[in-house]
Amino acid sequence: MKYFTAWTSIPCQNTKCVDNEPSVRCCFDPIISIKYGETAPPISLCKKCAEMIESDDKITTIPICMPLSASNNVVCQNKGCESSKRLAIGICFSEDCIRSHQYVPLRLCQECLDALHSVNCKEHINHRSMKCAWGTELERDIVEAIVKLLKETSANLEGSETEGKRPKWLRQLEGGHTLGRDIDKMADERRALSRFGIWLLATICPPVPEARPVLSLIKNLNIS
Repeated sequence: MKYFTAWTSIPCQNTKCVDNEPSVRCCFDPIISIKYGETAPPISLCKKCAEMIESDDKITTIPICMPLSASNNVVCQNKGCESSKRLAIGICFSEDCIRSHQYVPLRLCQECLDALHSVNCKEHINHRSMKCAWGTELERDIVEAIVKLLKETSANLEGSETEGKRPKWLRQLEGGHTLGRDIDKMADERRALSRFGIWLLATICPPVPEARPVLSLIKNLNIS
């Protein structure tokens, strides 16, 4: 599986910058933007240029939120994390949290995410995974998405023959070959979409007593 950075840092916009390094700070002063970059504000600056401009022009620059790392890091990145469950379930983008992390958005476990934001009056910009779709405003959209994802391969699934404890349809979604026999001709893209649908169903649509009847919800979706 490939992993990509969320975005790319803008190169330093100072026209006299020699190194042309990625920008780490910015300035919204129009005079500074015209003087050093001949551009409309804000002007993005590398560390060296930002320090030079702050010293020469007596202005303050603002740190830029840096791109997330390309690694598939799923462990809490809070240096003081003492949780027994360090699986990262959210990302914080606000300066208070990322200042000590070189302004790179911080992946946090549930305990750290709650602890770091329980004492802050100012709302932080953060992204959290959905725990359960039932009873939320996204319930209808999630169910519709799952149905459409499963329909990507449902027409090509064969029978209910089992091999051990694994149904044939499940083996078809997992891969195209088993015991040397070609069991399906589905495209990998379609298979991956249906796998994602099953993951959504199992992860954020668990069976709960208070859940609405799914059948009646699906009938109202009018999915073609």
